[in-house]
Amino acid sequence: MNFAATGKATDNSELYPVEESSAAAGPQLVDSSGWIEYFTNGPNAGAFASAIEESQGLVVASLSLLEVFQWVGRKHGATPALQAVALMQQATVVSLTTPLALQAAELSLQYQLPLAESIVLATARSHNATVLTLEQSFNSAAGVAVAGVIVIPEA
Repeated sequence: MNFAATGKATDNSELYPVEESSAAAGPQLVDSSGWIEYFTNGPNAGAFASAIEESQGLVVASLSLLEVFQWVGRKHGATPALQAVALMQQATVVSLTTPLALQAAELSLQYQLPLAESIVLATARSHNATVLTLEQSFNSAAGVAVAGVIVIPEA
């Protein structure tokens, strides 16, 4: 495992259908699946690398800190988990407030999204950010693609 939280991911951008213009326009929010993919240098790490490595304009949902710390801690221990969270905190971390929680609830109902995904989407929308994710649930159970979300197909 390449769990050096300061390392750069392999650039495999030619494998991913994310257009440079759509991914680079405005702020971005990488969800927990993207962070974990990046930290473990998974097959889709390159799809998240530019957003993560250029932390200006990067937004992090506070829920992602919890999810990534928990996942990394369970798989690799406390020190790598702390390193991961430290890197994530170099971006703009957005806390879950009451208004954000209520917006997430509305989005969950509208798009039939699970709790975590609705919080991520509400966080992104509160900062006009595009979500980068591996989570297929953003291709909503309601049968519509969720605007402002780029779902990276698994390699």
